[in-house]
Amino acid sequence: MFTRKNSPRKFLLVALTMIAGVLAAPFSTSGVSAETAPAFTLSTNIGTVAQCATLTSYTILSTGGAVSSYTISPAAPKGLVFSSTTGLLSGKPEVVAAATIYTITGTNSAGSVSRTYTLTVSQVTDIGIYPTCQKVSGTVGVALTPTTRYTDIGIADEHNYSISPALVAGLTLNPSTGVITGTPTAVTPATDWVYTIRMDEEDTSLTFFATITMTIAAAAPATTTTTTTTTTTTTIAPAKIITITCTKGSLVKKVKGIAPKCPIGYKKKISTITCVKGTQVKMVKGIAPKCPIGYKKKIK
Repeated sequence: MFTRKNSPRKFLLVALTMIAGVLAAPFSTSGVSAETAPAFTLSTNIGTVAQCATLTSYTILSTGGAVSSYTISPAAPKGLVFSSTTGLLSGKPEVVAAATIYTITGTNSAGSVSRTYTLTVSQVTDIGIYPTCQKVSGTVGVALTPTTRYTDIGIADEHNYSISPALVAGLTLNPSTGVITGTPTAVTPATDWVYTIRMDEEDTSLTFFATITMTIAAAAPATTTTTTTTTTTTTIAPAKIITITCTKGSLVKKVKGIAPKCPIGYKKKISTITCVKGTQVKMVKGIAPKCPIGYKKKIK
């Protein structure tokens, strides 16, 4: 019976085909999803709002990846608030301003995209003093950023400003401009405390009013560092009084002290003690004789 053998060339061809298939197969990215770069548009790119009127700005339509945060440049004008979460402008602008281009940028880990918004804050035409919508915040012990200077519409004569109720300690009102400055030393009675600015036109009975909402918060608690000093007390034992026996011929004197010494001509008496260890006996002489280790002094 004839058995056909596979040639080495055929084995090589099969192996090469298998390797090519592995290399051609796409790498698995199971469980890993790349974030898409943000993309969005503004519902309008141009806005106009009167001083102290509520801004109705744009809305944002996202057409790409989710935005992690928004930024605006230059900074939002006084009285308006920009949200880094929603990318929206809101509030009431306090200062009249010509058309200003703001760049709004949305960012995530995959990239960023920017859009522009042009805003104009127009001057109110009604007779009165402006702004009428100032919102001020400060902290006890920190110099307050001066408030916006008042301008008037349709008031010809000179005028004087006053405020009610009285400002917190440390703040003052300029009677000529209506600007509040100073360093507050007390908090406002409540958050968003409302003050009324009154302007009296000179030589007439005309008066005009505006409001300021103010919050002066307490200063953050000061951080204190406490240093602990450890005092080490050393107790010194009272000195031990020693008694020695001094002899001079037949004369004997007892001398006491911390380190007693015999008088001139006297000598310390040499004592002899008997020390025993079992059947062993040793005689030890000295001024203050002691038995060797293992021996005990024999009591007479």
